[in-house]
Amino acid sequence: SNVDWGQDLKELGAFVDRNNIHILYLAYFGTAKPDSYGIHAEYSVPVPTIGTSSGYIAISETLLKNPDFASYHAKTPVAVLGGSIYVYAL
Repeated sequence: SNVDWGQDLKELGAFVDRNNIHILYLAYFGTAKPDSYGIHAEYSVPVPTIGTSSGYIAISETLLKNPDFASYHAKTPVAVLGGSIYVYAL
């Protein structure tokens, strides 16, 4: 597989820094450690819904296909990082 092994966590860390994001939820499928890339996030269980929380959620491509994330399918992400991490404003 060429997605969700952590290749875009570095880009997510840079995005969070660049945009001064203080609240980040992360729904990530891979095995690389987000903390290694300076990403300090809440893990999203249960999944926050757009409009009911503040901050951002970063969802890896594999998990985005899961029915639990259906509310995001019709939404436009604020960023797609490297093709495997989708970031949405909550």
